[in-house]
Amino acid sequence: FNLQVDEALQVSVFFFFKQKTAYEISACLVGSEMCIRDRLEPKDYSISAIENKTTRALMEKITFQHGGKEYDEKYPDGIPTSIQVYTKGGQQYDSQLVMYPSGHARNNTANLESILNYKFRLLGNLAMENEHCLLYTSP
Repeated sequence: FNLQVDEALQVSVFFFFKQKTAYEISACLVGSEMCIRDRLEPKDYSISAIENKTTRALMEKITFQHGGKEYDEKYPDGIPTSIQVYTKGGQQYDSQLVMYPSGHARNNTANLESILNYKFRLLGNLAMENEHCLLYTSP
């Protein structure tokens, strides 16, 4: 779904116990650009990204809640997480329980080859001045 930050009333993230710190950290990295790209990049960790007005507005709406025993029991088989978004208009969006997010080796719905090629090019470009020197396969 596509939702503007000012439409969201509340965003709840449910997680397994050991994941709490990681999600609290990642909340400060949810910038508007990243939401459009659906991928984090090194620039998303910059001070300007974290201090971005839109990012800060979204951070104010995010709460973290332990998913309980059900979530804890599913770890380390997967990364049990769910997200619920409530809008000012009364709509609710619920991801339901996600065990294997995109990029997880056991996720069979995402194009893992495309994700890995993207990450390889992104990180390789940080080390190489000329991206054409990188060897990778096109998706």
